[in-house]
Amino acid sequence: MKLILLVMAFGLSAAVCAHPVESVSLEQVKADIAKSDAGHPRLFVKAEDFEALRKLDKDDGTFRAALAALRKEGDRDCAASPLKREFDVSKKRLLGVARSALKRIFDCAMMYKLTAETKYRDCALRTADEIISFTDWNPSHFLDTAEFTLAAAVAYDWLYDELGAERRQRMEDAIVRLGLTPSFANKGHWWIKSDNNWSSVCHAGMMAGALALRDIDPELSAKVVHRAVVNLWRPMMVLAPNGGYPEGPVYWQYGIGFHVIAMDLLERTLGTSYGLADEKGWKETADYLDIMTGPTGRFFNYSDCSAERFAINATWWFARRYNRPDILLSHERELLLRQGSDGKRLFALSLLWYTPVPAETKSKVPQVWESKGLMPVIVQRSGTDKDAFFVAIKGGRPSTNHGHMDGGSFVMDADGVRWAHDLGGQSYSPLEKRGISLWNMRQSGGRWTVYRLNNFSHNTLVIDGAPQQVNGFAKAELDGNTAKIELTPLYPAAQSVVRTGTLEADGRSYVMRDSVKGLKPGTPVRWAMMTRAKVSGQDGATIRLEEKGRTLRLEQLGGVWEWKTEENPHPNEWDEPNPGFRQLTFSVIAPESGDIDFGVRFLR
Repeated sequence: MKLILLVMAFGLSAAVCAHPVESVSLEQVKADIAKSDAGHPRLFVKAEDFEALRKLDKDDGTFRAALAALRKEGDRDCAASPLKREFDVSKKRLLGVARSALKRIFDCAMMYKLTAETKYRDCALRTADEIISFTDWNPSHFLDTAEFTLAAAVAYDWLYDELGAERRQRMEDAIVRLGLTPSFANKGHWWIKSDNNWSSVCHAGMMAGALALRDIDPELSAKVVHRAVVNLWRPMMVLAPNGGYPEGPVYWQYGIGFHVIAMDLLERTLGTSYGLADEKGWKETADYLDIMTGPTGRFFNYSDCSAERFAINATWWFARRYNRPDILLSHERELLLRQGSDGKRLFALSLLWYTPVPAETKSKVPQVWESKGLMPVIVQRSGTDKDAFFVAIKGGRPSTNHGHMDGGSFVMDADGVRWAHDLGGQSYSPLEKRGISLWNMRQSGGRWTVYRLNNFSHNTLVIDGAPQQVNGFAKAELDGNTAKIELTPLYPAAQSVVRTGTLEADGRSYVMRDSVKGLKPGTPVRWAMMTRAKVSGQDGATIRLEEKGRTLRLEQLGGVWEWKTEENPHPNEWDEPNPGFRQLTFSVIAPESGDIDFGVRFLR
């Protein structure tokens, strides 16, 4: 009875404590739209902003180099084959086509506005004509629709004076018919009230379409914008209290990359964020990418993330919006010219939000950081130089969006080498084509048969040959210079499982200890680490790794167990190979007491 009453009380509390932004009325949004600038361009930029960018091209060498890189991208876009309505191999997504359209339109519309070279205008308009001729924008996978709508909206808005009456009418019809109207379908649009990257992407795309057409269909435009305003707090609340992101850094680049698009549309077009800019964790998340990036320039790529960092529009937006040039200093400024596949399609926005970095700017990246939100992550580093010791370790729940069975897993950089790697995610479409239930997060779900996603591939423990519990939640906390991960909920075979990690004061070594209690005697506990380094020596409890002329020693603590090495591990036929990787393991067998205490010291 007490439990029932507690649940009822929680539900009542949740119903009473509505989020303040939900009180924003449709009438208020209508009024704000009516007051907004009816001219074009109005999305992200005004006509005079392009003139300011042309001046930057003359005065700023970094911007000039970035614009030259954008020109190369625009030239590639102009030479590319026409876009067709072709699904990926899983037959579920047109997202690749939508992203190509968005890239071509952003690249070429931007180049035309800055250079007046008509080949870029023609490429952008040709791309817009291609996508508005599609029968639909695949609303069953609404990310596709959102990116198509954003692409069409930018072409319509930035090139408005170049369209002609007939093309303008066709584009207006397509944005409404293929984009905005399907967003109000009665089923399938869980993203409207979601707290993950889908919400940010879809609301941003719909708002761009709505605000581009604010004088064509003001009622529909107001409904779309109001719906976004009263729901965009949901994917922001996961950032509280200090900016951590549950889905990992690559999905931060996607979700927050589009969330800043939504925020910019509100603030620049309507002059207000309706209080969204005051959400806890929003300003703080500007530091997240730098915190998650080791001295090697690689991410702590937990969840379905790759380790590669590329330039992203969101960082430039935060730097300009909050006067934070320091977040450009460590990596982003250098990365501007090295766009990744996702970053490229929003490259033009990075240039729109370009911010010079004054010579006196200093890095503010913390040496120790603890995410206090939904995804417990702890970062420890000995300094900010390229050779610093860096360890990032996590807790959390496997069944979060894009989650892995990686509670207790870590990555490690030292002396400019990433010694402990996370393999990251695996391409979705080939797995879906095979019928693997990739999004079934239940304990028996097919997702956990994929090697990269379960705990057998991660730098954590495997107890009694079993996977981690998908609904268990591992807490993480900092105690001085020691990270403590309470892993017990992930391992039902034990009464207690605790991993600790201490960066020692000399900055030359790191000690990781595991305490496992209450096991059945004879239960094996496997310790593991994924690396690219070569094993250059082994002596009892110590194994020596070598890469790029640097060495790292691993010393077992609490006993001596056989080190084993497996090259290119990928145990199932559906697992992508992992060439160049090797997994180091050793196993400890529970004694009669059922309690084990052991560890590894890493020395550079």
